Amino acid sequence: MAPRENEDFIVVAEFQVLNLLTKNPTLSDITLSIDSFPHKKARAIYKAILQLSEKGEVINEGSLLRESNVIESTIDHAMVSQILSYTTDESNFKSALSVLQEGSIKYRLGRILTKIQEEVSSPDTLDATFISSKLYEAQESLLNGSRKYSVKTLEDCLTEYEEELLLRQKGIQYPFNDLFLDRMLVRKAAPGQVILLAGATGTGKSAYGLNLICRMIDANIPCMYFSLEMDTISTMDRFVAMQSEIPVMEFYGSGAQLNPLIKQVQDYKELYSNKQYAFIDDPSISLEAIRHLIREFKIQHKVNYVCVYIDLITQVKEFVDLSTSKGTLATTIELAVNRLNAMAKKENICIVAIAQMNRTADSMRIDNIDNIHLLRPTLNHVKNSGALGERSRIVLSVFRPKYYASRFFPEDENLEFMPDELEVQVLKQSMGAVGTICRYNFNGPTFTCRPLSDEGGNLETVQATEISM
Repeated sequence: MAPRENEDFIVVAEFQVLNLLTKNPTLSDITLSIDSFPHKKARAIYKAILQLSEKGEVINEGSLLRESNVIESTIDHAMVSQILSYTTDESNFKSALSVLQEGSIKYRLGRILTKIQEEVSSPDTLDATFISSKLYEAQESLLNGSRKYSVKTLEDCLTEYEEELLLRQKGIQYPFNDLFLDRMLVRKAAPGQVILLAGATGTGKSAYGLNLICRMIDANIPCMYFSLEMDTISTMDRFVAMQSEIPVMEFYGSGAQLNPLIKQVQDYKELYSNKQYAFIDDPSISLEAIRHLIREFKIQHKVNYVCVYIDLITQVKEFVDLSTSKGTLATTIELAVNRLNAMAKKENICIVAIAQMNRTADSMRIDNIDNIHLLRPTLNHVKNSGALGERSRIVLSVFRPKYYASRFFPEDENLEFMPDELEVQVLKQSMGAVGTICRYNFNGPTFTCRPLSDEGGNLETVQATEISM
């Protein structure tokens, strides 16, 4: 289709809408944003009208010219006079807005394409992630039109909730495929939430996270693993040990003794070839790159939901770049967590953020092995910033009593008979009970975590108040 030679009809629509706004500025509250106006001068006048309205100042020829000219110096008296002299009423608003919708889409697409052209023309190395994100932004502009916000009536909300209940009725409840978490967490791994999984160094938090990933893979639940700390080979050592239940130390032999393991890995390659899983090994990845890879994953696997594990979350670029927050680490992390939460909602994903607890346990003094439980972490022990714990919908802590017992009481005669149990405590849950401790048998050589059950087959849990002093 050939382009229109005369697009004055868009200018007319802009003038009509601006005229109506001078009479009733509240019209902008629901349906308009600054990007609704394709032309620069119209955007400046729109902004001036809102500013005058906020000040409580009368909008007339003089005040509008003054305020508009501060924003855009090329706006003259003739343009302001023409806008104010238009004969319009609110019956014109809907049709004028429809015309602006198409024009504003073209404006936004043009702005996006300009940025893409600048990147392509730059002598620097092409930033493929930036290009991909801009193309995605262009696609969203085409799909969403000039919609400003997702405004829903109560009926809309109830309809959406009814659809969710119907999915739950069918058994679609975003499980972890873990006996404990699926019982103790009300929303489980539902999209739109950030779950914090935290533990001190050496307690098994990364191993526990990988155990959860393995269970999700086995249940065909789409998941991604962003590893900023552990490399691919080390991760696969653990993965294969978990699946085969062969101690990792046996993987470092030589010659013919590795033939059975190589055959097993070849079998795993065939078994897992069609699983909806991705592993990203990058020690300095950014949130924007993570978002880009999530979108690519969804397109590749034709899914709308993914459970995303990030280990360690505080190594993501935005969590350590002090330039974003005037040099304070706490504010840097708070801003990064806000972006993480927005990503979880916008991309329809569940984010399991793995983080470290601080080293409080290293400085604590306990007098005997029976008091090891006093080292169990709380919400206050999340390293660097409370923002992680405050903004997460669910906070889980990982604790291994035997790990600390072997450090502090290596000569104790009871150590040999002490079971190596990994305890996962629900420290926070926005929509459910807290304090429950779930117990797993932890096998160090194979990194496996198996839920413990009593003689009747019931899973072993205990409230923290029952075991704390």
